[in-house]
Amino acid sequence: MPGPTIPIILFVGPQSRTVYENNAGAYRTENVIISGAKHRPPQHLLVKEQMENLIEQYSVKWLGLHPIERAALLHGEFVNSSFC
Repeated sequence: MPGPTIPIILFVGPQSRTVYENNAGAYRTENVIISGAKHRPPQHLLVKEQMENLIEQYSVKWLGLHPIERAALLHGEFVNSSFC
């Protein structure tokens, strides 16, 4: 049985079309700072591993939960962790 798949995360936001087209479907390859925010996103080298852990939680640990609860947990963990 194949393992969980990693979803493709697209860069979204005010980036130019060229940046979007060059990076669509890829994890970021450099560290970022969110202007005006206290939160610091994880270092780019950690994003893939953290996404794999998140998908494992969704696919294994939360499997018995109601689909809406799983979706809410996935969204909450993704947003609170600021993977992008």
